[in-house]
Amino acid sequence: MKKLKTVLLLALSALTIAAALPVVDGWLAVETAWSAEGSGTNVLESSSDGFTAVLKVNRAKSAFDVYITDAKTRKPVTDARVVANVFIPTGKSVVKEPMGMKMADGFSYMSALDLSRKGVYIFNVSAGSNGKKAFFRFRYEVK
Repeated sequence: MKKLKTVLLLALSALTIAAALPVVDGWLAVETAWSAEGSGTNVLESSSDGFTAVLKVNRAKSAFDVYITDAKTRKPVTDARVVANVFIPTGKSVVKEPMGMKMADGFSYMSALDLSRKGVYIFNVSAGSNGKKAFFRFRYEVK
């Protein structure tokens, strides 16, 4: 189990480095940004390698949701393995494996995250399903 965690952390580190490049090994790294004021829900969408991802951040609930859909069919992807490496304003990173669950507004992968600090949060989200992989990068700023 300890070896698996180490391998996973090394893989996420490699993905983080890859995020600095526009295209790495067939993965398209898309960075999108928005600024948030207050504590409501903030939504951002991005596409990569046949997938579309929507990131919803809810500061009031200290949580975020990732909605993954097939870009062509627009159907939710319910069997993806999603990992989020989030860089918080202190400069540290937090690795989250959002849990998939059917919601009233679709199927989302959700996780808790302390969003109380002002500053920039970088969400490096990877998703894999049926042998396809995609990488999304979101920038969220709390002013």
